[in-house]
Amino acid sequence: MNTELGTLRTVYRQEKNAISEGLRTPAASTRSIRSVLHKLSRLTDKHLCAVRTASGLPAEVALVAVGGYGREQLFPPPTSMCCCCCPAQHRGACPPENPP
Repeated sequence: MNTELGTLRTVYRQEKNAISEGLRTPAASTRSIRSVLHKLSRLTDKHLCAVRTASGLPAEVALVAVGGYGREQLFPPPTSMCCCCCPAQHRGACPPENPP
């Protein structure tokens, strides 16, 4: 694994754990839970942008948030789901599709 990507992963996990602490309090209200979910989505946005830059994907390749992440409802443990949209000439730059 690229050292930069490994560092990004470690920092993401630390920041995610700090944000998720807000859900572990007995007094967590619906409003505070929504705030935590939005913060987790924004944190994931920030780190995916950094990963995308570090990976060297061509500018024509788009990462699109889907599911709970796309709705800014990233419940812990977050499983960030993204689609990688590639023009035909850049298909080799995209990760392979996962078989069903």
